[in-house]
Amino acid sequence: MVFALARPRWRDRCQSIPTDIRDFPIPLSCCVRRTSGTERGRWPAKAGRENPSIYNRRITMIAFLREPGPQFGVRDFRAPIDLKLLRKQHSQLVAILKELGAQVKLIPASPDQPDGVSVDHAAVVLPEVAVITQPRGLSRESEVETIATALANHRPIVRIVAPACLDGRDVVRIGRTLFAGISRHTSAEGIAEFAGTIEPYGYEVRTVEVHGCAHLKFACTFVPPHFLVANTSWVDGNTFGDLVLIPVDEGEPFAANTLTVAGTTLVSEAFPKTEQRLRDAGIVTRGVQVSEFHKAEAGLTGLCLILEPRSVRPANAPVGLRFVRAPRASANNGHFAQAVVHAGIVYVAGQLPIDPKTGRPVEGAAEQQTEQALRNVATVLTESGSSLARVLRVTLYVSDLKTLDGVNAACARVFAGHRPAQFVVPTKPLQQGCLVAAEVIAAVAAE
Repeated sequence: MVFALARPRWRDRCQSIPTDIRDFPIPLSCCVRRTSGTERGRWPAKAGRENPSIYNRRITMIAFLREPGPQFGVRDFRAPIDLKLLRKQHSQLVAILKELGAQVKLIPASPDQPDGVSVDHAAVVLPEVAVITQPRGLSRESEVETIATALANHRPIVRIVAPACLDGRDVVRIGRTLFAGISRHTSAEGIAEFAGTIEPYGYEVRTVEVHGCAHLKFACTFVPPHFLVANTSWVDGNTFGDLVLIPVDEGEPFAANTLTVAGTTLVSEAFPKTEQRLRDAGIVTRGVQVSEFHKAEAGLTGLCLILEPRSVRPANAPVGLRFVRAPRASANNGHFAQAVVHAGIVYVAGQLPIDPKTGRPVEGAAEQQTEQALRNVATVLTESGSSLARVLRVTLYVSDLKTLDGVNAACARVFAGHRPAQFVVPTKPLQQGCLVAAEVIAAVAAE
């Protein structure tokens, strides 16, 4: 059967798109004229005057880091700093963040603060707003201002005003709740002003007691969807609600300072025992060399500020479709998109257990192949402004139901406690060498 469709104007397309993608009476592939533009996920250039670029917008997180100054380490630290090695480790961290899909923006070193490399003390960044802090006792106004200038291009700016004091290193965000610890750089008045500033955006602020360390982020960090890595000698893990607590190894007291980016939790290579505990809990981790920064009392969270995708589309954008291409994923769907975003939902095409580096199925049983297929799914979700923690339903295509136990075990590890709806479809054959495939439906970032 052949469908003959008139070519409507751009505005008519936007107004005629159903509110539910399932209401389409014909395949989506029939709705778009095949041109070089649409093959890249864009509407034809002559579709109208309105700018269709919103449908091709790549939802990208941004990582802000400060470049180490030429005189970094002139101040006395706990041990002498190897500046050459520190710069190498900084470059490696930048490369890892880019590999995980972040757009990295480097803030120049402050000439009057040659030993300053941390950035998270100066701001708390939310999807709606960036709060510029007022750390008590830190004479680093120029550092704070350079960070405020960088963030102003991406978020509205509000400020904590003296005499109230707030240090970003004392704030841990878990969903719509922000936990703030009182320290020598953060006062009760600062927390109260912080709460009043962000509560209009729908956030709640709770005060946490911290003992034995300088800042709350040294004592604990949150790993989505529901893990808390904590040094329980420094903070009470029960304060944070119904989370899965992962205590650090006793010999690695500072190991709780982790950084999760696009579903991968970065852990300092100085803390291998704690990293293994995270892996045992099903968390995807990656070791990072930051030994020289530890000498300067800087952790992973201190080295970069992460700006999550602010929105999938502007509030004034017409309702429609966004076609997603994920260059770092394995599947090449030809004319078809690897995912389609519509009305706050992303529909991810089936992903095979193909290693993007080799272009071939990974070796191993169905359990190992399931992990690779879901890693490819995670890559597409990141490009779509979503994540594994937002998956609503996963459909698994399995060539042999006898392998289902291994497939389910791999899902439990990858989803790390998240429990989406699941449907298993026995099917033969899949692509040669592939024992399983996975497709998902997920919610996009609401921010």
